[in-house]
Amino acid sequence: MDYERAVEECKSCEVIAYLPYELPHLEGRVFRGKLKDLIKEEVANCKGSVGLIGHFSFSLAREALRGKEIADLTDVLSEMRSVKEGWEVDNVKKAIEVAEEAIKEVLTNLREGLKEYEVASELIYEMRRRGAVPSFEPIVASGRNARFPHAIPSDKTIKSGELIVIDVGAKVNGYCSDITRTVSLGRLRTEDENLLKIVRGAQENAISKLREGIKASEVDREARVFIEKEGLGSYFIHSLGHGVGLEVHEYPLIAPDNDRPLKEGMIVTIEPGLYLKDKGVRIEDMYLVKRDKGERLTNLSSFIGL
Repeated sequence: MDYERAVEECKSCEVIAYLPYELPHLEGRVFRGKLKDLIKEEVANCKGSVGLIGHFSFSLAREALRGKEIADLTDVLSEMRSVKEGWEVDNVKKAIEVAEEAIKEVLTNLREGLKEYEVASELIYEMRRRGAVPSFEPIVASGRNARFPHAIPSDKTIKSGELIVIDVGAKVNGYCSDITRTVSLGRLRTEDENLLKIVRGAQENAISKLREGIKASEVDREARVFIEKEGLGSYFIHSLGHGVGLEVHEYPLIAPDNDRPLKEGMIVTIEPGLYLKDKGVRIEDMYLVKRDKGERLTNLSSFIGL
């Protein structure tokens, strides 16, 4: 169905159309039959191991590649993709711009009484209007709902005085963005202001260590120790960040157990958060790892008060 588009977009690849049924008018390299037979045909003369990536069906591979040595290349490919070329960085920047424009536009109309899912749908509309698609379903979580890191927008109405966590990303030319802002509608309470300062402080500590060669776990630790010193360590319940590119979550994971060094050209999020019983706070920005620093790619103010 997408054969012609694939040929046009993948000029350096051989494209094979696979059809399990007869369709006589399709021109080009077409294989009709069972997928396992196509795979057998393509690898029949291959010497050495056959490399597969994670999305490939194991049962299909086992049947189609019987007698062949199989190598899982998922991690190899993920690491290769983690270091971005200049044109890839440019596309990520475009995706960031769209997401930020959508956030700014939606916030101009944010008011008490709107439902969370109404705000989420407006975010999607604004990204679509700018020629992009969402890189994931937006999160809009107000009040108690923000205590869940991956809250699903609900029919809860937004109230003045609540903290609202908005997590949104766009996809442009196949490349993703991922941005989170905590918004205050109405007067900001002192306790909420303190939480925001702690999260921002944790983020700043982590960013100060961001550079080529540092272990991902060390970056995570900078934020985690800062929050623990404030007595809130038990409320920071996820890793500090992740890579972004063709997928919104990809290698590397900025987490306590990842001791692998970051490389120049990686794009990562730094997103500390606190999740209490009646509220949540998260700030997420995207950074390009450089030789001696992390270059911030996102531009929105860390905290937005309305």
